[in-house]
Amino acid sequence: LEEIGAQTGRMREIIEHLRLFSRSEAEGLPAEAVDIAGVVRAASTITGATLRAGGVELVAEVPPGLPRAWARDIPLEQVVINLLVNARDAICAAGAGGRVTVRAAAAGGAVVLTIAD
Repeated sequence: LEEIGAQTGRMREIIEHLRLFSRSEAEGLPAEAVDIAGVVRAASTITGATLRAGGVELVAEVPPGLPRAWARDIPLEQVVINLLVNARDAICAAGAGGRVTVRAAAAGGAVVLTIAD
């Protein structure tokens, strides 16, 4: 129940951001030091049931101790959610189960996030 409550709050934040973005007010949102592992974890939790229902396995390869990335937390999470759902749709359209892999790695002072299906 705690996880459902936390994810409901997170989804509320995403919806609020979508409302702001649709009014072109998102330009004023400040960037912050974002925990990429937390973004991947939250997006995986939100999309996990949908992926499993489509016969899609989600593999997250996010090492501990990644540096924080300078970004906007909620929009970045939205991007990851959209990519996961798009990957599921592509896999399901092919008519077979499959795997979506999310990888994060530190590279030259940046964090590289890769999503592959």
